[in-house]
Amino acid sequence: MKFGIGLDWIKITAGTVHNVRNVAEYTLRTLIEAWHLRNVLAKHIRRANTALDFGCGYGRLTFIFYDFANYIVGIDADKSKIEIAKETYKNLPQFRFDVFDGDIPYPDAFFDVILTNTVLQHIEDILPVVEEIKRVAGGLVIIAEETDGKPSPGMYPRPIAEYENLFEPFELVATYPRISYVNGEIVQRGAIMVFHAVEE
Repeated sequence: MKFGIGLDWIKITAGTVHNVRNVAEYTLRTLIEAWHLRNVLAKHIRRANTALDFGCGYGRLTFIFYDFANYIVGIDADKSKIEIAKETYKNLPQFRFDVFDGDIPYPDAFFDVILTNTVLQHIEDILPVVEEIKRVAGGLVIIAEETDGKPSPGMYPRPIAEYENLFEPFELVATYPRISYVNGEIVQRGAIMVFHAVEE
């Protein structure tokens, strides 16, 4: 992989991270999550033409698609984070970043692979978002989210069975533990679910 996490990324993180103990921990968390997500991608695709990182933030994990897709899009509702992502990836022409305003500005079935990582768990009214993701999905949809626990303000964990219902008629083809790094420990936090788009 030619593109990774360098000093520029750490500088960006230092200016944007406010809810973890330090930048080093957040960087380690990113590396661990990226490693596991890359392994999942490698099991299910060799090379895709188009990829979408939905809820990309400032591109913390978007780089994992570098070895897997030719045209890579990150989308997020936070315009300021999208501007940071554009600046971070400006020398990599295969990456593009767009602001999400309720619509994903691409045609039906445009993306060969879509990733959401700890995004849907923060959305209470999830159905319109899921329907929009399904609309642009033309291959795999990889959902890495919290699946246990009780809802609380800003956090809405959903069991795997609920995601299966939400993504019908897509087929759930695989599940994996979602691994992260929290408070100095490697922990399992939810699941990675791999769905395959099914033509109706």
